[in-house]
Amino acid sequence: MDHDECKAHTSAETTCTSSERPILAPATSDSGMQETLHLLSTKANAKRLRKSIANLRAGKLLMFGIRKPGHT
Repeated sequence: MDHDECKAHTSAETTCTSSERPILAPATSDSGMQETLHLLSTKANAKRLRKSIANLRAGKLLMFGIRKPGHT
């Protein structure tokens, strides 16, 4: 995001009833955040994702080709 895009001097106030600190982020980042929250929403998904990231960092990658329709 370009710094000039944030020059609209609009104020906002956010209150929370919990001890969590609220954050302010561009609306364009919301879809990625929602996808991440979905991927981490269950223990099984989170475990698979962490394992995949560990494998990626360790250089343990499996490459798969994409088949064209009609080819087996």
